[in-house]
Amino acid sequence: MTEKIRCSVPVLTLNSATYLADLLPMLIATFDDVFIIDGNSTDGTQELARSLGVRVERQSESTEPNLRITHFARARLHSWSLAKHDWIYWIDADEMPTPEQLEKVREIVVANDTRIVHRFIRLAQLPDGRIVRHALFYPEYTPRLWNRTSSATLVDRAVHEKFIIPDGVRLVDHPETYIARWGTPQEMWKRQRRYILMDAESVATTWSGLFRWVYLYNLRSFFGQLYRAIRSSFIGLIRHETALPWTYSYYFLLYRVLVVVESTKAWTKKRV
Repeated sequence: MTEKIRCSVPVLTLNSATYLADLLPMLIATFDDVFIIDGNSTDGTQELARSLGVRVERQSESTEPNLRITHFARARLHSWSLAKHDWIYWIDADEMPTPEQLEKVREIVVANDTRIVHRFIRLAQLPDGRIVRHALFYPEYTPRLWNRTSSATLVDRAVHEKFIIPDGVRLVDHPETYIARWGTPQEMWKRQRRYILMDAESVATTWSGLFRWVYLYNLRSFFGQLYRAIRSSFIGLIRHETALPWTYSYYFLLYRVLVVVESTKAWTKKRV
């Protein structure tokens, strides 16, 4: 039997039993410290985890059922503080690592170079099972494996977590992939709409914050994403490969527009 990787795998959960039924068996067969940090789910998430021998932790002291995360960076940092090992592999409940990625994780942990933060490629999977090969946000490299002794951490922001890489620590990209299992466009948009409001609450009250980070950044992102959406659709067509459907791309573009609207409202409210 292959020895399990001495690495902690915290998974933030809320009513995630459907996804965890596939994810947890793969994780516990590979890692020796897998645990969920749950928001008081009511769909059997905690019961499923315990039945598989997975440790269950709470996201907060509140006993309110179905408790949504209101600040993702702080929730992540809390989950990492509960880890038994310094090596941490970050995966979400609706994601699935490929066997190739897990082997790369094993190789990295065994090498034990603690001054590297490792990024992997995330690919979207549509509800019908198709893997998206071309999208307006590809290639999407995200940090997923690092050692706590590196002092790498997260920017204190409510949504869209961003790593802070200390001096002397390198960021290394790997081609191995993991899969993000998406819902319908409407389900995805419901979640993104909530993120817009969370993002808007963090807007700076300066004029620079408004014009540089709300208007300029989001409008530039809008037109850049529009170009990449058209380009990825064309490439998918000529290569006969799955491109992100426009029913999804539409909401990515709408996201940028509504961030401007909601952030302006929040900025104005804070200035009053």
